[in-house]
Amino acid sequence: MYLFIGLYALYGIVHGLCNSVRVLVADADTTPRVLQTTMTLFDWSALFAVFVAPVVEAVFLPFVGRRKTWIAGAQFAVGAVMLLMLPLSGTDTGDADQPLGDISALLLALSLSLLHILAAVHEVATDAWGKKYIHHKYEYATFQ
Repeated sequence: MYLFIGLYALYGIVHGLCNSVRVLVADADTTPRVLQTTMTLFDWSALFAVFVAPVVEAVFLPFVGRRKTWIAGAQFAVGAVMLLMLPLSGTDTGDADQPLGDISALLLALSLSLLHILAAVHEVATDAWGKKYIHHKYEYATFQ
């Protein structure tokens, strides 16, 4: 059970990061429009989760496991995207040496969108795994 709490905490950290950048970007007057427009894609993550759920159930590596393939893959991909975002992080903090240009804004928007999509995939796989875990744990229990 603690494993699921940890997995949902990881999912929450990524969504919190993306949504906090969204709030910071929405208030700034100097933020490029491409970044503000791409942040609106975060509202569609629930719809994306509906479309990605059949793919998560159908495609997997048999030697790893059906849900663990997607959970571990999404976590590694989130880590890689966050490492690739390091050069862009100084530009969004208002550092005078690194102004946020159009290319940097586009790369930041794409990387945050990719983070949000990977978090949605992670959530779908964790939900499916949790449902299977609870079903098997209480399959033979009788409630009288």
